[in-house]
Amino acid sequence: MRLLRSSAAALIALTLGTWPGVTQPPSAVPSANLPPNPHWRSGECSLCHGEGEPASISAPDWEAVCARCHDLESIGAQVHPFGFEPGALLDRMMSNGVPLADGLLTCASCHDLRPHCRLDRDAQSSNPAMLRGPGGGDVVSLCFQCHDEEPFIRRDPHVQVRADGSPMEDKCLMCHEASPGGTMDRSLRAPAAVICAACHVLENHPQGFDHALTADAETVRAMVRAEIGDTLSGMTPSQMDRYMAMHSLQPRRLPLGENREITCFTCHDPHDPRLPEFEGAERHAHRLRMDSAALCLACHEM
Repeated sequence: MRLLRSSAAALIALTLGTWPGVTQPPSAVPSANLPPNPHWRSGECSLCHGEGEPASISAPDWEAVCARCHDLESIGAQVHPFGFEPGALLDRMMSNGVPLADGLLTCASCHDLRPHCRLDRDAQSSNPAMLRGPGGGDVVSLCFQCHDEEPFIRRDPHVQVRADGSPMEDKCLMCHEASPGGTMDRSLRAPAAVICAACHVLENHPQGFDHALTADAETVRAMVRAEIGDTLSGMTPSQMDRYMAMHSLQPRRLPLGENREITCFTCHDPHDPRLPEFEGAERHAHRLRMDSAALCLACHEM
């Protein structure tokens, strides 16, 4: 099961101390305008607990204490809102031991400072932002202390046919501006690489090399030659160019994006082979349009 994690990016940034709402991250040198950073440091208890023997901070005071260093308005707007009643989430939160302040969501609902007060060095290494949840610092496990997991399961856009064989047109709209029917508008909702990056890591892909390039004339010739090699046999590059222009030839088996861009769908076919218009299309591991060796040789000389 794959979970949608992009909405957790802000909390990850907060964990790393890079979010603008954190005015003094753990590694920062104390500013003249801020008290010293008390987190994971012995001898700084008084900065949160006051002078004398440290005592528990009452729930209504949690936010005020945090606000001495953290910009709560920015965090509430950009990371996660707080200061509201959880409503339908209350039962789940109570069963998972998520604390509230006077019935409202607060800083301590997501952050548990007790390991930091104990100077638990293992916790400092694995969970520096003191996130709650059984994952010990895993942002997603924190989210599901309050939120139901089911709505956040990522839908696979490549499964496009139901068990009865009918197309799942809503899946088309995850990538395309319009669903199939008559003359389909095949316009994408965004550049292919942007769409694919919602689920896939694209950097230096594949094999450590960035292939998101504009195909030069030599590469286009090689791609067309891989499809109709016998027809072009013996032609010079200029003859090939004229022949391709005369017959409006462009790579079809390995389609290019706008302006001859090599993009995700050049090598991978994202469509379900059970769809009638793609029935019989060649399929290989990782949805490659050719087997991996032939795919490389379609553009590169070995």
